[in-house]
Amino acid sequence: MILQGAELINIENLTLYSKKGRAILKNLNLRIGDESLAIIGPSGSGKSSLLLSILNIFDNKRVKGSVFTDKKISCIFQDTSSYLDPTMKIGSQIAECASNQVANELMKRLRIEDICDKYPHQLSAGQKQRVMIAIAVAIKPDVILADEALNNLDKDNADIAKELLGDFQTIFVTHDIDSILNLVSRVITLNEGGIVQDVEVSKFTKKS
Repeated sequence: MILQGAELINIENLTLYSKKGRAILKNLNLRIGDESLAIIGPSGSGKSSLLLSILNIFDNKRVKGSVFTDKKISCIFQDTSSYLDPTMKIGSQIAECASNQVANELMKRLRIEDICDKYPHQLSAGQKQRVMIAIAVAIKPDVILADEALNNLDKDNADIAKELLGDFQTIFVTHDIDSILNLVSRVITLNEGGIVQDVEVSKFTKKS
């Protein structure tokens, strides 16, 4: 498949099943261009599953339809502990993804330069989150998938992270849409595995 124009990700007729056969995503169609967007919806609506589907990590037996992208993608996951190497110091993990200079600049910008010699188990949840953000940014991706990336951050650190993520095309999954509205141009609402709203941010109205 050849992507059209500025199209970066194309999802066609995507249905994703759980291991027990329940449909998590249902015949979903979505085209994502050169834009940042937010994906919102109640818990269990399929938001995180949609991000993971973009990575094509599910067993083919669980997936119908297609997801196509030829872009470099990095991810910021909610469960940071599962994605950080417990045996490697933080500075080394970030430096694996970039030059030492870039790694040091990112750690300084995210205010984690003092933890470069620590291991993941020695960090707070907020520190781990900032490490994940640094790693995601370090590879200079075309697209960042950010699943509740600001959850464990206080306001000051969240503002720093948002400024950094604002330099990239980012797909945010969030329960706090107000916190990232100024970073996105489009808001997609999921419910029960389907898209129920897809609007420009200027036309978005939050439902109570």
